[in-house]
Amino acid sequence: MRALLTGSAILLLAAAAGGDEVMSEESLPRNVYVCHRAAGPIVVDGNLDEAAWQDIPSPVFEDLVTGEPPVYPVTARLLWDDAYLYVGYEVADPNVWAEAGVRDACMFGARNSPFDESFVKVFIDPNGDSEDYIELHGNPLNNQADLLIPRTCSRVVLDKLGLESLGYKAQRARGSIYDWTCAGWKTAVRVHGTLNEPGDVDKGWTVEMAIPFSAIKPFAGKMSCPPNEGDVWRMHLARRYRTARDAETTQYWTWPKTGEVNCHRTDRWGYTVFGGKRGNLARKLERLPKASFRWRALWANAPNTAAEVDDIVRLAHEMHVDALLVQVTRSGGQCWYKSAILKKVPKAKLADPLQAVIDAAGKHGIRVYAWTMNLWVPPKAYFEQHPEQAQTILPEEDRLMHAPRLTPDRHNVHYGQWLCPDHGLVDFEKRILQELARNYAIAGIALDYVGYRNYHACFCEHSNAKRAEFAARLRKREGRLPHSEEMVRAEFSEQSLVDWVAQAREAVLAVKPGLKLACHIYPDFDPNPLYGNRLPVDYCGQTTAWFFKPYWSPEKMYHKARVYRAAQGTYVPNNTHVPFIGIFEKNGLLKSPERLRQEIRIAGSSGSDTIMIAFAATFVGHPDLVRVVSEELDRGGTPPPPPRP
Repeated sequence: MRALLTGSAILLLAAAAGGDEVMSEESLPRNVYVCHRAAGPIVVDGNLDEAAWQDIPSPVFEDLVTGEPPVYPVTARLLWDDAYLYVGYEVADPNVWAEAGVRDACMFGARNSPFDESFVKVFIDPNGDSEDYIELHGNPLNNQADLLIPRTCSRVVLDKLGLESLGYKAQRARGSIYDWTCAGWKTAVRVHGTLNEPGDVDKGWTVEMAIPFSAIKPFAGKMSCPPNEGDVWRMHLARRYRTARDAETTQYWTWPKTGEVNCHRTDRWGYTVFGGKRGNLARKLERLPKASFRWRALWANAPNTAAEVDDIVRLAHEMHVDALLVQVTRSGGQCWYKSAILKKVPKAKLADPLQAVIDAAGKHGIRVYAWTMNLWVPPKAYFEQHPEQAQTILPEEDRLMHAPRLTPDRHNVHYGQWLCPDHGLVDFEKRILQELARNYAIAGIALDYVGYRNYHACFCEHSNAKRAEFAARLRKREGRLPHSEEMVRAEFSEQSLVDWVAQAREAVLAVKPGLKLACHIYPDFDPNPLYGNRLPVDYCGQTTAWFFKPYWSPEKMYHKARVYRAAQGTYVPNNTHVPFIGIFEKNGLLKSPERLRQEIRIAGSSGSDTIMIAFAATFVGHPDLVRVVSEELDRGGTPPPPPRP
């Protein structure tokens, strides 16, 4: 149960998100790192003693496969300026040894190399397309090996790099090209102990690198190189460890882990956000300009009366919203529209609330999405008839369901009875989705509660069997099972949710091909906060600003928005990242107009041209909040910058 109790802490960097924010576990997802601009000059001498290196956090290194902590600690700090990306490794090692002293020698025993030893390495893919990227190695002898991985390197790029003249052709560019040189790359090493002396105990070694942006630029595509502040690159950092030349085993400790013995899983690399000097970001976020959004959505709970319908549509019109995501299902499986499934009229005073909103919104050109509560609480009678489809949780999860939050963001386990997602889209849910698509003039379906309570796993007999089959496929594919039990659960559960959404999409489009799918991903889906980018939806709402106190810092919101935007299209081409902003009124809890304005501008600062805001009911009776949204979403004049919150 240890992994369950600390799941959120494991996933979050104990590092500052930027500016003056204190170091805390709630800062950023574990696969995100903020690379600050150097606050002063750096001399590449192997000593990380310049003022610029001080107080710079390290990403968390883990076993490449299992995620276990390194046997010997390893840290890496990153900085940048207009000319270089700087990397400073500090590696603990009781026996520092190295033999490879020839430039570009393969140090891991491949390519008929005589060398098979310890080293550190850096992978860089500026535009994150996985098509061509660079890999840099350094060992305790300060030997350098620079590699180009040219998966689809074009003839033009090869020519610019001087490689076409060496016989490399675009259609033949496979594997690793050691003939490529990272021109201007500087490294220095300091050994804290005695190199190649196994009779004593060493402390370790330090390597300092300055990687010129001029050498990286050919692989940047449309990304700026040198980067602009706020840009996001894909990177992977690794430390290879061998106890001695004749050692039988090799260990890799990396940021982040990939889940298999393969550092080239580019889809699992980390996200490096280029930030300003520490302490500067907070001031920058106070002066952000107004953004422009082409798709603006407002989530609205189901109305009970005609007056509530009027309120929802009036607010949407005043706030310049062009999409309303209107709730149609609630707990107990109750559908708030005339449902042939439940064969009863809802308890609302309106006979058909959804149709009433569609009729009123249509007069203003506002499109309506039917917001459904998925996987959550079908009618009690349904579970009596289909007990095998109910999610089974562990006793400890049941206890956590009623316990205080372990993080400021959310309960680690959500309350209520849920459907098991490993069964896929059941007929009950399919009928609701298809009935909505068939009977209403809606623009799409808005899926909610996909990847929240069920983030961990289901432990019913069906899930246990399917998970065992999943693990067997991994074993067959790789010849062994390198994944830990926790990682198998995580990957299987995530894939179940992706498959569930794909089935929901197929069911909806079978009835009405033109419909769109939207969704909201709760913060943070464990164990992969960016799993929403895998979902086959058109608009993926990923939380940029959370509802409840303690409100997220502006720095955290800024970096999360940047990373979400950078991951857009990684898995599903038409999956558009939508910043989601939550605002809620309960027990005196309500964001100020100035705070809300800043959150909207931070959402737009990532380059996203879409936005979601929830909920409509919060804005009723608060014209000051309505005015802020109206000004920020209006495509007309630009109001003055927001005052400091």
